Amino acid sequence: RPPPVPDPARLVAAQAAANRISRFTPQGNLLYGRVTDDGGFAFDPAASRHATMVTESPFQSDFRARQEAIGQSLAEQALAQARGLNAGRLDTEGLPPGPGAEDLAVLRGRAENAAYRRALDLLDPELERQERRLRQNLANRGLPIADGSAGGDEYGQFLDAGNRARGDAARAAVAEGGAEADRAFNRAAASRRQGFAERAALRQQQFNELAALLGGQQVAPVALPSFAPAAPVDVLGANALAQRAGLDRYNAQLGQWNQYRQGLGQAIGSLPLLFAASSRSVKTGNRPADHGDSLARLRAIDVEHWRYRGDPTPHIGPYAEDFAAAFGGDGRTIDLMDAIGATMSAVKGLAERVDALAGGDGR
Repeated sequence: RPPPVPDPARLVAAQAAANRISRFTPQGNLLYGRVTDDGGFAFDPAASRHATMVTESPFQSDFRARQEAIGQSLAEQALAQARGLNAGRLDTEGLPPGPGAEDLAVLRGRAENAAYRRALDLLDPELERQERRLRQNLANRGLPIADGSAGGDEYGQFLDAGNRARGDAARAAVAEGGAEADRAFNRAAASRRQGFAERAALRQQQFNELAALLGGQQVAPVALPSFAPAAPVDVLGANALAQRAGLDRYNAQLGQWNQYRQGLGQAIGSLPLLFAASSRSVKTGNRPADHGDSLARLRAIDVEHWRYRGDPTPHIGPYAEDFAAAFGGDGRTIDLMDAIGATMSAVKGLAERVDALAGGDGR
């Protein structure tokens, strides 16, 4: 028989009772008892101890009172400071102004002119020296500087190259003027941002101070650090024990039932063959049977003693091949309904012969 299933409630109650030990320390007391009808606490060592109460020592009560006073003082300071907060729009008066579009345009123009003048101061002397050398070279070669002449064409190419150099210098001056304007704008913007950030930080300081007052722990909870925690009640373990025992018992009963069901299944395995449906309501294609022919066919079938291969049990009966040749079938099995019907038809054919021999009186 399976072992008895333990009662989880009794296990839980026993473990809880063993763990509920009242504790008395200098920092306070931990007491177990019961809840009264009006919702209060009653210390009763003999009770079921379904209630717990923590009591403060005199030191803890005085310490908590002092902390409450400190918390109240901090709250009053925070309230007074909150009333004087400057939460309006940030004052930007006196900050460095950002450069306007007209100022930047003037600055850019000045930078372009200065850059172009510097470039010309370097380029023009060089072009003049090259022009003098070119004129001397043409004179030495006997080539006059005239329109349509070889000397005129060479001198014209020199002038075109000088113009291109001056154009390149002008374009470089424009680019340098734009870069100088960008640098001036960035310096002014950075100076303004720094001033704005400093004023924002000064205004934020008052909010940070208020948050520090409000975010501090005003009253610390009463702590009992010397109390050893009670061992936890193992409800899951008790339930698991009960379930495991119940499962063992169920498995044992299930094994017995499976054995019984297998034996019963073997006993009733052939019932569908013995109780085949034979009502007129389930049949169709009805036609009369020739009982004399059934008798002749049945007489031609061999009926012998035999055994199944591997089974020593003796049997008597026909062979499926002969029955299929006489009445139809698959040649491997004999349908029980067909066997009964063929036998009944042959019996009726035999009865007809007996009646004929007896003079047809049917007795």
